[in-house]
Amino acid sequence: MRTVNRGLLELSYRLDLPFSLGGPVSLMVEPSAACNLRCPLCPTGIHATKRDGYTLSPDDFERALGWFRYTLQTVTFWVWGEPFLNRNLPKMVAVASRYHIASQVSTNGHFLEGPMLDELFAAGLTLLKISIDTPNAGLYTRYRVGGDFETVVRGVKHAVARKRALGARTIIEAQYMAMRGSEDMAAMIAHGRELGADQVRVKMLGIGSSVPEPTEKEWSLMPEAEALNRYADHTDVRPKIQWDDERCTYIWRRMVLNADGKCLPCSHDQLVKFELGTIKSGRSLASVWNGPAYRRYRRGIRQTQKNEIMCQRCPELVRKDLDPGVVFAARADEA
Repeated sequence: MRTVNRGLLELSYRLDLPFSLGGPVSLMVEPSAACNLRCPLCPTGIHATKRDGYTLSPDDFERALGWFRYTLQTVTFWVWGEPFLNRNLPKMVAVASRYHIASQVSTNGHFLEGPMLDELFAAGLTLLKISIDTPNAGLYTRYRVGGDFETVVRGVKHAVARKRALGARTIIEAQYMAMRGSEDMAAMIAHGRELGADQVRVKMLGIGSSVPEPTEKEWSLMPEAEALNRYADHTDVRPKIQWDDERCTYIWRRMVLNADGKCLPCSHDQLVKFELGTIKSGRSLASVWNGPAYRRYRRGIRQTQKNEIMCQRCPELVRKDLDPGVVFAARADEA
């Protein structure tokens, strides 16, 4: 069914239909809208989201899936909060595993030594992304405000040890960000390998719609190396590679579900400007997916792309491999 569904989504996109003939292949879920850190480029970190108190329940998650449980290939359990702050996260991962849906969790790494880690491994988590950001302890809190580098490093080592002890098949990914003062990818790879990660990913810093007019404070975080900088200069906060008449594919293939039950066109809508529906009052994701708001949004996407900051700054719209991506992956016999 999933193969047929992918074909239906491609047909819907190519025909520029305001509705989708199939269900989404990917779902981004926000287990918790709260976070223990205050990162300067994150909408939660700068108190722009206004939904810190919300967590998503596993019952609501499973109910909302509806028939999408048969079309989804991946569920990513993060948006703009820290997933480990929802104590029911393993139950939601278990729901995804039950329906043969790959699952991913991205964490800032401060809660890896608690009991939830083993529960996630037992639930069948596919990929655990841990944001280490830099191999330089002295630079860590420049971006991860309120964080502790040694806690994260210790947590990664603990996760690797527990994975091996339990015989879990979860891929553990050490994630780094190219930022001012930390641009040596070889050092990032070496650090991730030393910690025992199965793979190492390097990302570029991005400035989202929650920071509409960046100041020198934000720009000072950007890397100096042109190859690792998403932006050409400080006067144009759009990716270096511009799009002409490209049309967003996200809204025909993927969905975003926030912790408060609201559905958005994508995670780049940091300020929830475009609420396309909700799973409250017993509603399913399917009732939102082809509902009136989603249809209007798909019809107007070309104009939206021209006018909205979130679209103009979107790396996925211009090129999906803008980030360096996975720069190291262990062989199967090393994992």
